[in-house]
Amino acid sequence: VDPKLDLLQADGTSLPDSIALTYSSASNNFEVYSLNTAIHTNDKSKGVVVKLSASPVLSNIMKPNSQIPMKVTLGGETLNTTDTEFTVDTLNFGTSGVENVSSTQQLTIHADTQGTAPEAGNYQGIISLIMTQKT
Repeated sequence: VDPKLDLLQADGTSLPDSIALTYSSASNNFEVYSLNTAIHTNDKSKGVVVKLSASPVLSNIMKPNSQIPMKVTLGGETLNTTDTEFTVDTLNFGTSGVENVSSTQQLTIHADTQGTAPEAGNYQGIISLIMTQKT
């Protein structure tokens, strides 16, 4: 818990604990999961830095070496394990009608098989976002 900063759904509710990615046999790929979010802060004069704690992959639970890379974006920016800065101007605090809440920032998650059918199995993965307030 960071008392200064939070990422919530655009309607102010918590992010889901888990999601299910939909696989399409017709395209041999996963559908992009999308969620409208907003950054809540107690200091709208500071930007935000976001990164992933680890490179995201889906792993076959019966064959952990069978993995599918995932791509995560926030507000149109691809996230990875290095810092991605969101400036105050990009976040547009207050445009949502609440002073310390950013404009809607779309969060997307996509497991990319690159058009090749993955090995059959039950896949799972964890995505952890690290978000800090710019100093």
